[in-house]
Amino acid sequence: MKLLFITRQNFLAEEKSGGNRLSKNLFQGFLINQKIEVSLCILDTTKSSYSTLKYPFHLSVIPIDNNEIKRNISYIFGHAGYNRREICMLKDVLEKSDADVFFFDGTWFGENVKFINKKRKIIVFCHNVEKAFALDRIKKTKKITAIPRFFSDWKNEKIIIGKATGIICLNERDNNLLKRNYNRLADIQLPIMVEDDYKNDLVDNTLMKTILFVGSYFYANIEGIRWLCKKVMPYIDCKLEIIGKGMEMLREELESEKVKVIGTVDSVREYYLNSDLVVLPIFSGGGMKVKTAEAMMYGKRIAATEEALEGYEIPDHCDIKCCKTANDFILTINSIMQEKNFYKYSKANRELYVKNYSTNAIQRKLNEFVEEIVNE
Repeated sequence: MKLLFITRQNFLAEEKSGGNRLSKNLFQGFLINQKIEVSLCILDTTKSSYSTLKYPFHLSVIPIDNNEIKRNISYIFGHAGYNRREICMLKDVLEKSDADVFFFDGTWFGENVKFINKKRKIIVFCHNVEKAFALDRIKKTKKITAIPRFFSDWKNEKIIIGKATGIICLNERDNNLLKRNYNRLADIQLPIMVEDDYKNDLVDNTLMKTILFVGSYFYANIEGIRWLCKKVMPYIDCKLEIIGKGMEMLREELESEKVKVIGTVDSVREYYLNSDLVVLPIFSGGGMKVKTAEAMMYGKRIAATEEALEGYEIPDHCDIKCCKTANDFILTINSIMQEKNFYKYSKANRELYVKNYSTNAIQRKLNEFVEEIVNE
């Protein structure tokens, strides 16, 4: 079986966002399957140089102009952020491919599926239901430029959902949104998966306990961390570290005696391991949050909003507290930090990750689903 994986997540160049890491793990799941010959097509905005000879698969890279003005103009014409040259390059890749299965990593590629032979299989992985996600972006950011993107994402998603042989979504909420917006349910729900990077060798027991927020400079993360700094931090006796790509842009606004804005880091591992508690004050977005599974993977105790826990099945014995209000966060954090037998490693959270959200568990289900689609 031959499979072409089409993505705009540049995971060969960088892996700092949750979406990038999820896409990488999806692709690697196919790469380790000896029954599948995999090719990769990346629509790349990073301007990275790739040596295609270094990879054990055929790689096509379509360089994408990341100019914001040009991208917004393309949304007006329903082109999902791509200009005519870039669309023609993707068309060429799709038409020349001899793949049996085209795996679209996202629903933004609707206008491109018309270039695929009708006899080939099309599988779509929904990171979110983009129509709902784009509408939420408009409400939260209040940017006029987000309106054309909403209609572009809606148009492309509607086309590709209608043409797909198989649809994968992350959770029941997204499945219901697919039904409500496109009258079609996903064929399978596969939750977030995170590659295992846990090694307990960096723990630093400092006097001042530390809570950790991880997230890139993205509107839902910005909204959440501003809220936490304003509504929660004045009332708790510990310090907060903020890491994530681009978050240093909030340093002047948020940094204080109790709040340290670190921003972009090469590796999140040491920050997770040295933290006493991970906080996830997320109120917006769609799909599932990679950072939630990541915190479980490192065996961290978690205080999170309902949105941050969306799609996760949390047993009562796990060290994960759902906080609906600022007071919930304050009481939860203070209670944990004042425990007589305080512990920063949660065996229960780590075991939950291994069982339900590790790459091994999800990649196996993913491959079984694709093989079933092809054999129909």
